[in-house]
Amino acid sequence: MIIKIPRHNPAYSGLIAKLFNLKPGDLFLDLTLGDGGHTQEALQAGAKVVSFDIDPESIERAKQFIPQNLQKNWTVVNSNMTKVSEEVNTNFNAILIDLGPSQYQVLAPSRGFSFHSSADLDMRLDKNLGVTAKDLLAALGQKELEQIFNLADEPRARQIAKEIVTSRKISPITTGQQLANLVVKIKGRYKNTHPATQVFLGLRMAVNLEREVILETLPQLPELLETGGILGVISFHSGEDRLVKQFGKQQETLSVIYKKPLKPLAEEINNNPRVRSASLRLYTKK
Repeated sequence: MIIKIPRHNPAYSGLIAKLFNLKPGDLFLDLTLGDGGHTQEALQAGAKVVSFDIDPESIERAKQFIPQNLQKNWTVVNSNMTKVSEEVNTNFNAILIDLGPSQYQVLAPSRGFSFHSSADLDMRLDKNLGVTAKDLLAALGQKELEQIFNLADEPRARQIAKEIVTSRKISPITTGQQLANLVVKIKGRYKNTHPATQVFLGLRMAVNLEREVILETLPQLPELLETGGILGVISFHSGEDRLVKQFGKQQETLSVIYKKPLKPLAEEINNNPRVRSASLRLYTKK
C-alpha cells in the first residue's frame, strides 16, 4: 500500500525540456525516476523516455502520477543505475541523474528517513541491501561515524559521533527521533534547516553506497550519449558536486556547458525550499 504523501516536486521543475534541448522523438534517460516529475516533463516534450529506479514503491507512485496518454513512450527499469550499460542498448539525446531522495522516501514513516519517526532507522532505497542506518549506528566506531558525517559536510561530526558512541552504551539508538534529538542536544535550537540534516544525509549515503554508485555509474554515461547529447547531474551537497566536477574534468569526450553549476532560481526556491541546495552540472558530448 503506497502511503498518501504529496507528489515530490523535483529541482529545476519546468525547465527540463529547455535545459536538455528536448525535441519530439528524442531519447531521454532518467536514471533516478522518483515520483516521475522529470520523466513526465520529458514525455510532455515529445521525448521517448527510459527511467531507472531501484525502489519499487517509487515506480508504483510514478505510474499513478504520470498521465496514461504519455506512458506509451515510457519504459521503466527496476534496477540500480550502476547496471545501466547492461540494461540499455541504445544511445540517448539526454541523460539525467537527480541525486536527491524523493519527498515520499523522506516522509514515509516506515522508510526511516524522518527526523520525527519512531520507526526503525532504515534508510535503504533498495530493500535487498543488508545493512540499515540503525545497524551502522550500532556497529561503527567513533572515527568511522565521524568520517560518514564529514562526507556530508557536518561541522560537528566529531562531537556527534562521540555522543552516539557514549549514548548507545546506555540505550541503543534505533529511531530517527532518537538520533535527531541527540543532534539537537549538541547543536541547539533551529529556525529553518533541521540541525540533524547533514547527519541523516551522511547515514543515507553510507547505507545506500551512494558515493560508490556515483563513481561506478558516471563513467558509463559518455558511451550512452549521442554526439551533441546532453548529460546533467543534480547534486545536493558539496561532496556529491565535487565527484561530478572531477568526473567532468577527466572526460575527453565531454565539454562543460556552463563553467559553474546552475542553481535554482529564487522563485523556485520560494515555491519549493527543498531545492535550495541543488546544483546542476551540464555536459555535452563532442
